[in-house]
Amino acid sequence: MINKNIFLKSVGCSAGKFAKEANDLIYNWHNLYNFDIKLNQIDERLIRTLTIAINFWKHLVSFETEGFRDSIGRLSFHKLLKEIIENDKEINYFGILCPSYKKGIRAIGFSDEPGNTTYRAFDNLKIMAENTNLLGIKCNVRMFYADISFENYKKLSKQDKKDIEKNIWLDSIIAKAHNIPFCTLTEFAPELKQIVGPEGRIVNIKELNVSEKAFDRSVWRDRQFYPKNFGWTKEEADERTTVHAHSYYWQGEYIRKNLKYPVMIYSAYDYEKAGLYNGKDGSLWPCVVFPPKKEFNPPNATIPKIILKK
Repeated sequence: MINKNIFLKSVGCSAGKFAKEANDLIYNWHNLYNFDIKLNQIDERLIRTLTIAINFWKHLVSFETEGFRDSIGRLSFHKLLKEIIENDKEINYFGILCPSYKKGIRAIGFSDEPGNTTYRAFDNLKIMAENTNLLGIKCNVRMFYADISFENYKKLSKQDKKDIEKNIWLDSIIAKAHNIPFCTLTEFAPELKQIVGPEGRIVNIKELNVSEKAFDRSVWRDRQFYPKNFGWTKEEADERTTVHAHSYYWQGEYIRKNLKYPVMIYSAYDYEKAGLYNGKDGSLWPCVVFPPKKEFNPPNATIPKIILKK
């Protein structure tokens, strides 16, 4: 057995937030390996994997926006780390881009150019992968464009629908510049065309496969966002929440089926909705990374790069 306090000091987690996060990881690690937990002691068989995991986790919590990952999500992420580190596997990082919509009261259609959120999404995805490799964990990246559940789809003109293709094309150019594989969600999972569709299926709340907590947080978020920024009614905002809950769950389902060890670098501004990907108990992958965000959405609100000391 290894003294836990000595180990925590060796990995730079002997105090504050890092100490709490490291202790949670150590506790979960022992449970996941079915090893006995003893006060202030670590099973020496865990030191190698724990060291890699804690270095990764310390970096993650050093920049993340707090308050969006609960204990279930934390355990789920710890499980993913255990499997990829123990078996020398890759994290499958991905992002999902929302269309670049026009902004303003009752605005309909798409912007002529991608906004800051899109550029930051690519930057965050690339930087997180580079940092992960520096921390000794393998990974790869890909970016998806959400060509389902468009806002106001039934109100879009023929030109608006043509602009969707332009929107996708512009994002694909940014992807090439970042050397990140890119495709639409329906290219990745054609089943989403029927299950969700471009207009977004409206389903009964009782039929949703998401947690009540995640749904309630999403309702709150949409009631703050859509009426203020687009002039929608509360009922319209609630309908959009239901569409997203159905859509996000099924996106998550096909990502789980087609990607092993998936981790999403969240790019939209509505972090409250991230839990909609994780099923009714919140434990299903993908795990989610919450990059820093700042008021007014500046392009420099990105994940910091790890700078190795010489």
